[in-house]
Amino acid sequence: NRYRIKSKTTQLLEIQNKKIQLQSEELQKLNASKDKFFSIIAHDLRNPFNSLLGFSEILKSDMENLTQDERIEYSTQLYESSKHILDLVNNLLEWAGLQSGKMSFEPEIIEVNKEIADIMNILKGNAINKNITIKKTVSENLKVFADKRMLHSIVLNLVSNAIKYSYPGGAIEISTEETESETSIFIKDQGVGMNKISV
Repeated sequence: NRYRIKSKTTQLLEIQNKKIQLQSEELQKLNASKDKFFSIIAHDLRNPFNSLLGFSEILKSDMENLTQDERIEYSTQLYESSKHILDLVNNLLEWAGLQSGKMSFEPEIIEVNKEIADIMNILKGNAINKNITIKKTVSENLKVFADKRMLHSIVLNLVSNAIKYSYPGGAIEISTEETESETSIFIKDQGVGMNKISV
C-alpha cells in the first residue's frame, strides 16, 4: 500500500512538473515576443525622432536665411514626424491593451482611400529621406467595415517596414482587391522581402 501511495504521489508530481515546464516555456516565448516588439518599436521611433531633431536644428540655426516656403515645408515635416511618433506610441499602448485583454474590437465604416492617404502622409518624410516613391491604386469610394485602429496600425506598420527595407530610389505600391465577401489590401515593394504570413 505504501508503494502504491508513493507511486501515485510521484505521478502527480511528474504531471505538475510537466505543467510548470510548459508554463515556463510559454512565458519565455511571450517574453521573447515582447522583447522583439519593443525592439521594433524603438527602431521605428528612431527615424521620426531623427527627423524632428534634423528639421528643428535647421529652423533653430538658419531660420533667418530660410525662405517662407522652406519654413512651411520644414514645419510640416516636424508636424508629420510628431504625428508618426504619436501613432507608434498609440500602437504600443494598443498592443499592451491587447496583451492584458483590455483592447476591444470596435468595427465601423472606414473610407479606405482616405485612411491610406493619411498613412502615406505620416510616412512621407521617411520615404523622402530614402528617395522612395509611394503610389496607391485604391478606388475612391471603397469602404470597409472594420476596426479603424487595427486597420491603421497594420497598414502603417507594413508600409513603414516596406520603406525601411526597400533600397534607396525604390517604389512602393498600395493597392486593393475586392470580392463579394472581402476586401484585400496589398503593399508591394522592391526590398529584401519577407516570409509569407497569414493575418
